Amino acid sequence: MTQPMRYYTSKRDHVNHCATMWKKQFWVLFEERAFMDSFIASPGHTDHCASYLADAGTGDMDVEGSTLVDVGFAGCWVRK
Repeated sequence: MTQPMRYYTSKRDHVNHCATMWKKQFWVLFEERAFMDSFIASPGHTDHCASYLADAGTGDMDVEGSTLVDVGFAGCWVRK
């Protein structure tokens, strides 16, 4: 069994990820798109980003190792 690919990213990259996901989510909802990736359709991921961004204002944004990332792919979510 192969191990999943992982890496550590900086706090700044994590904040940028969450902000970008929210921008994508806005446009999907604003344009009433039928298809979106499973990250922006996930209530759990949205809650995570809200909490992370609320707490991200403290400390050095360039600190490496603040987040362990599992490399993977988002699925496709279809609005019904």
